[in-house]
Amino acid sequence: MRSVQSLVLLLSLSFQGHVAAELKAPVVGIYPSLGDLVNSSLANLYYRGYRQWLEQFGATTVVLPADGDANGDSFSKLDALLFPGGPTKSVTPFARGLINRAIQEGAAGEYFPIWGTCLGFEWIVEAAGGVESLQIGAFAATDLATELTFSRAAGHGRMWAAANETVMGWLQTEDITYMNHEDGIEPGHFEANAPLAALFDVVATSLDRKGRRGVAAMQARGLPIYGVQFHPEKIRFVPGGPVLGHIPKTPEAMAAADVLASFFVSEAKKGAAMRSQRAGTSGPALGQNIFFA
Repeated sequence: MRSVQSLVLLLSLSFQGHVAAELKAPVVGIYPSLGDLVNSSLANLYYRGYRQWLEQFGATTVVLPADGDANGDSFSKLDALLFPGGPTKSVTPFARGLINRAIQEGAAGEYFPIWGTCLGFEWIVEAAGGVESLQIGAFAATDLATELTFSRAAGHGRMWAAANETVMGWLQTEDITYMNHEDGIEPGHFEANAPLAALFDVVATSLDRKGRRGVAAMQARGLPIYGVQFHPEKIRFVPGGPVLGHIPKTPEAMAAADVLASFFVSEAKKGAAMRSQRAGTSGPALGQNIFFA
């Protein structure tokens, strides 16, 4: 029965992605978290997993330059922004500027979604809570498939609002969420940071190999800003191997990862629709090239 349910979920999500592509292609900027490797084949291969994760549900994606002016034209050409994973390093000035601008735009009534994965999650935490907010090297969670524990206060959060009970059950009882990190933040450390606690709710936590609990997912209050410490894009679009040997590839894992991709593309579509209405246009067509100065 579970395999049938998995198939139904996958077909449903794929159909939603097809419809989204037919209606509108929101433009999601991918920040080049690998920095100097941005023009290398390795960097392009790394970002491709994130791009495919969103494009399956109708988004157009573009890799941004590593440096720029967050108050310039580049921001206005995007409908949403994704910060990928990467090696340990502090949030860059351009990335911090983009995060701050999204918060400012939200306060002014705009709708500009941001998503952070792993390092991207950590950058959002650092930008909001300060450089001391992160616990560097504190977690034993490299190449780890695990389950999630959801917060009673935040429920399933907006990210999983469309997930049914079956998917939520898998997430909480099966090792279908893929972690690959050593840095992070404990829930108590998170709540003790006043700026973080004021802006974000902890939606889910998880345990590392040593039983240490870390924040696995968060969402901003009143703003479309989301962060996950895990890697949903790797489930379907990154092959396993000797280094990433424990990426779950089951139908259950793929269905759960697709829920998040579908959600964030829908958030990007909201922002695109608002800007298109004000401008009196329908936005960029699917596959249209977007160039940044």
